[in-house]
Amino acid sequence: MSLSMGQSSVAAKDQTVAPPAPDKILQIGLGFWGSKALLSAVELGLFTHLAKGPLSGDALAKQLPLVAAVGAGSARVPSSM
Repeated sequence: MSLSMGQSSVAAKDQTVAPPAPDKILQIGLGFWGSKALLSAVELGLFTHLAKGPLSGDALAKQLPLVAAVGAGSARVPSSM
């Protein structure tokens, strides 16, 4: 028995469709973080300092234009950059 166009579209409406998975959106959004970190490192001159030789995190923090975030235990770029 063959189905006509009207019958197949009705059957398709009755089927349950799973909601789309957010994997692709998350992959795009999270992929940006790595690119932004690399761009920030370039803008801060991180690689210029490391090209002269290895440095500890403390030594880098003293040489890069970073401002300590209050109570965060990390540094951030000044908003003027």
